[in-house]
Amino acid sequence: TMGAQNRGPGPDYFAYNSGGYLERSDDKGQTWQRTDIPELDVYSSCSSPWSYDQLPDGTVIRAFAMRKTAEDPFFNRVVAVMTRNGRSAQVVDVMGNVPDFMFTEETLVHVTSTGVIWMLTRVHDADSERNNHNLWQAVSCDGGLSWDSKPTLINIGRSPASGLIQLNDGRIVLVAGYRGGANCGIHALVSEDEGLTWRYDRRIGLRQDGHGFDLGYARAIKLKDETIVTIYYYSTADEVKTEKQ
Repeated sequence: TMGAQNRGPGPDYFAYNSGGYLERSDDKGQTWQRTDIPELDVYSSCSSPWSYDQLPDGTVIRAFAMRKTAEDPFFNRVVAVMTRNGRSAQVVDVMGNVPDFMFTEETLVHVTSTGVIWMLTRVHDADSERNNHNLWQAVSCDGGLSWDSKPTLINIGRSPASGLIQLNDGRIVLVAGYRGGANCGIHALVSEDEGLTWRYDRRIGLRQDGHGFDLGYARAIKLKDETIVTIYYYSTADEVKTEKQ
């Protein structure tokens, strides 16, 4: 297993996450041996529950968002942590110092059938127009040792986390909260090359009656007949009106 550790409290915070660790069991989960990952023991680091996957050779990979120093006001670095034995880990930089962007969180990791790794990371931007399309993609073709240094902007619309499903024919469906423009709601994108490119011409609006941008965090599962079931949080204008009354 690989996880993040709560080290709070800190300046101006009730609690914060800093540090990461490995845990390995050699007796079918009866006991566990823990190994801390020193590179993650910074002022603040965190990892989302959909930020890990496994490579064809058995390597487990998980992404962490980090602050470089205590003085940094936002997460400004994303790293990949990899282990094959649960006793030691390798930490590799994926994203950092993205120009004009000021906050990084919630990373989704997927390993394709050919072993290519890609990450989608939510990025906040002071520019409201760009902030409508704030999922960035990074790709590694060598098992996570090196990454594309110029992540590609994924046009899904200020998505806070996403649900990812792979269909039987290999296509990938990304379900996410769309927080931009007049059609706030839950949208889906399809990729025919396991996430390397996306069919924006086939964007699917599952529902578009959301009230404002406070919605999303979609989680999805695939049933036996390939029906995709999605859970998310949401509010409509009528619900907000009723709540205020």
